[in-house]
This record gives sequence, structure tokens and C-alpha cells, in this order.
Amino acid sequence: TASAFAAGCPVVVKGHGAHPGTSELVGRAVQAAVASCGLPEGVFSLLFGNGREIGTALVADPRIKAVGFTGSRGGGLALMGVAAKRAEPIPVYAEMSSINPVFLMPAALASKAEALGKAFVASLTMGAGQFCTNPGILLAVDGPDLDRFVAAAVEAIGG
Repeated sequence: TASAFAAGCPVVVKGHGAHPGTSELVGRAVQAAVASCGLPEGVFSLLFGNGREIGTALVADPRIKAVGFTGSRGGGLALMGVAAKRAEPIPVYAEMSSINPVFLMPAALASKAEALGKAFVASLTMGAGQFCTNPGILLAVDGPDLDRFVAAAVEAIGG
């Protein structure tokens, strides 16, 4: 949003139905920042609605020139399809359901399996597991060092 404003672009946000209160608080903060920076009053809009109808309509609207999206793969792909089929296709900058593999190398496991197990759980649970960098799959060579890693991770996740 700040980057769009800096480039002179207005921003239309479709709030997520799962957390309307948070969306409203953030929207009010953005509106206050817009006012304190002397930007035109209509430069920021926050819309609410359930389902994909509002998002789809926004992406289809010829006044919209680019889309930023964070969410599910299905939702992002649906918006990308709408954007591509427009008379004037637009870019969709989407962050969708990453897998984020973690490779546990044998030498690293041998020297610090327990620390890596604890760090893995910290990364896994950071932000209640909602970060786009959240690890999704572990790849490692089976053996006693991996067992140490798993034991440390189990202990950390138990906390």
C-alpha cells in the first residue's frame, strides 16, 4: 500500500471475511496516515464481502491496473484467470500457499541437531504458522542425527 501511494496510485483493498475487525483497524490506520500525509481522501478504499465475488469484480474492472493478493492457491489462480482474460490484461502479484522446503544437511544435523529442531519449531509456529516463509516439508537423511532433531522438535512443539 505504501509503495502504491509513493508511486501515485490509489489502493482498493478487499478485506478478508475471517477477520473483518482487524481489517477495519488497519483500514482506519491507513486512512489516518492518508490524512496526515495530505493525500486525497479517496486514495484508499476498504471493501468487505464474503466469497470471491467482490475480488473478482475488482480485478475485472478496467480502472484497476494491477492486483496484489495473499491467500489460497485457488483464490489467487481465479484472480489471475480474470486478470488474463481482460481486454487489457493486468499483472497479479500473488503470494499463494507456498510449500517452502527445508533441507537438513548431514553435517549440520551432526553438529547441531537439537538447536535446529528448536529453530524449526520456532519458524513453524511464528505468527501462529501464518507466515509465507513457514516451513512446509523437511528433507533429510534418516539416521541418529535426524532422530535427535526430531526429538528436539517434538519437545519444542510440546511447549
